[in-house]
Amino acid sequence: ELEDGGRVKLSWSMLADPDMILSLDTEAEHGVKLTHCKPGELELELPDSHSHHAKRGTIVVGSRFVHGCKHLADGHLFHRVMALKRREELQHGEGHHAGSVSIAKKLSRFHLATEELASFA
Repeated sequence: ELEDGGRVKLSWSMLADPDMILSLDTEAEHGVKLTHCKPGELELELPDSHSHHAKRGTIVVGSRFVHGCKHLADGHLFHRVMALKRREELQHGEGHHAGSVSIAKKLSRFHLATEELASFA
């Protein structure tokens, strides 16, 4: 309720396919890792279970806690994948570790051409 007695009601909805969204925050525990970021480009390490996200149209999102992208300052990361530039299969031991537990999954490094977005919407 406003000071003058008026009432404001706000609602919104969004249609989104969850299979077209890759959250770096929630998927890190499954071996997903951002290894490089700059405007128009991302490099991700993905286990085979997540490799389907390396395709045109996927939205990659990440809070300021999971990326060190200097060009985003303290902002969140929002990128739309435009094209797969290159895929490299990593040799055993080349991947990364989640805490003290080694990720024992087959990993690939994906170099992606992206469009940086101002927000998720």
